[in-house]
Amino acid sequence: MDFLKNYYDYIAALPGIIAEKETPAILKAARALADVTKKGGLIHVIGTGAHSSIGVSEFFVRPGSLMNVNPIFDPAFCLSHGASRCWMIERLPGYVRPVLDYYYFEPNEPIVIINPYGVNCAAIDAAEWSKEKGLFVIAVTSPEFSRAVPEDSASRHPSGKNLCDLADITIDMHLPAGDAVVRIDGTDHSCAPVSTICLSVILSALNAHAVRMLTEEGCEPDLLASPYTYPDAAGHNKAMVEKYIERVKHL
Repeated sequence: MDFLKNYYDYIAALPGIIAEKETPAILKAARALADVTKKGGLIHVIGTGAHSSIGVSEFFVRPGSLMNVNPIFDPAFCLSHGASRCWMIERLPGYVRPVLDYYYFEPNEPIVIINPYGVNCAAIDAAEWSKEKGLFVIAVTSPEFSRAVPEDSASRHPSGKNLCDLADITIDMHLPAGDAVVRIDGTDHSCAPVSTICLSVILSALNAHAVRMLTEEGCEPDLLASPYTYPDAAGHNKAMVEKYIERVKHL
């Protein structure tokens, strides 16, 4: 298994890189999440791609996660409905706009748009729609990766824009070119992508900083309880769901 040593070393270093370079952006984004939570508003989150949607699940109803998170789930970005279908629709101009219209938003609420590569039609349309509606756009993406994608790439939005250039705050995932980091003799293709690991680290840090800010400011946030360690977790979580079920569609 020596060929995986570089992979283990790489993913072990990622949290430190993110902490060193992205803490200012994460803190600014967490401030927006904490502020809207204080006001009783929602935090919206969408993953505009087949694997970007994993980040939405990571941020929603996990132990210790904020309950006022409104995930935007759509079959178009779910691999269980067909990988080829996902790849086609995430490149389809205009598709995501009516998807977003289906949900409830208030001006100035934050929306976290997750797309590691940051160039496809769904990501750009989601950002532009959000700006038109007066939302505060937080992008979780990789600007270096986005800017390295050729202008004539079939994966790009027709405008050629990058998600990172449309956001109010960009949290850089620090992805390597191609995402996968392991080279194996005998094939031209790299293995072992790291984007999901980056997403998990960033989103967990974002949630934790927002919770810390709220508690330090005397505001007890609504959090999902761990069913294995919190007394009467079932009762607590039932009350949390009842509080938000009319505003968060996927509860």
